Amino acid sequence: MQNYSTPKNSIQQVYGKIILLALLTHVLFVAVFLHSGFLPLVFYNIFSILFYIGIYLLCYNKHFRGIVILIHLEICLFVTVSCYFLGWDLGFPLYLIALSSLVYFCPFKRKYIPYLFSLFEVVLFLSIKIYTLNFSPVFLCSPGFSSTFYIFNSGASFTLIIYAAYISKVSAVLTEQTLTKDNSVLQDMVAHDALTKLWTRRHLTSVYKDNVQKQIPLVIVLTDIDNFKRINDTYGHECGDYVLSEVSQIMLSNVSKDTVICRWGGEEFVIMMPDMGIKNTISSVEAIRCAIDSYSFRYNGQTLHITMTFGVSTTDESTDMRELIRLADSRMYTGKQSGKNTIITKNMKYPNT
Repeated sequence: MQNYSTPKNSIQQVYGKIILLALLTHVLFVAVFLHSGFLPLVFYNIFSILFYIGIYLLCYNKHFRGIVILIHLEICLFVTVSCYFLGWDLGFPLYLIALSSLVYFCPFKRKYIPYLFSLFEVVLFLSIKIYTLNFSPVFLCSPGFSSTFYIFNSGASFTLIIYAAYISKVSAVLTEQTLTKDNSVLQDMVAHDALTKLWTRRHLTSVYKDNVQKQIPLVIVLTDIDNFKRINDTYGHECGDYVLSEVSQIMLSNVSKDTVICRWGGEEFVIMMPDMGIKNTISSVEAIRCAIDSYSFRYNGQTLHITMTFGVSTTDESTDMRELIRLADSRMYTGKQSGKNTIITKNMKYPNT
């Protein structure tokens, strides 16, 4: 698939190319008009060259709305001046038609503004036609010169129209990429807890259902931080948030990639892992318990000793997630009643103290 730049850089590239095209066109006009002796148009096109150099610098500063307005005004003025001095037959009004096609790529939040530009250009196009029907140009050109210039202006105008079509395609791709990115960010926000960066209930439930449908044996561990209310009451909620965040990172660093950890609510967490048999399951949960028990939590110069109690259930007991959570919660409560900082399974308390 073709890669595109970020929207801001792509807009800069689009307008940068348009500005360079206009700059080179005006350089060519200076040479032609100087050779033909049309001095007023020579001076005007020198002004346009300087104008587009300034616009190019603005493009690097990403002042896109101002650039669009100025380019539209300059081209409208250029066409008007050119038709006043040379008439209609050289094809300068074709630039107004080409310019109106750029309505597909205008960086305005109010969608009707680009159409106002196009409407103004249509009105100007018709006004110039009416004017040239009633007044002769300042300079009279030979038929050959007029035809050659008409062909050049036609080619330049069609080039701009084709480029506008390309821009509209790129714009559509960029819009799709932006929407996809925004959707991904929103999905990530829904799936992750803002404080701990762990998965949310919604994600855990989805993964659980998917595993059960595939008949994959699972272990559900419900755990919470012992005496967490006392931590909040003694040191404040900011300290509580610190402990929650640190505990989450410790748990993540002590589980395999197949394990899903979610913040169930408050200081409660649910750990879901593949069923590896009771011995290996206890060993995995014990690694988390020991890591937290031995970790020095430091907050505002204070060292805190944090422990957690774990209740364990498996899909051998039920395939209903709510029932497994209830069983794990009941066992965790038993662990709280019997000293905390323990792991309770269906038939075992660990460590046996």
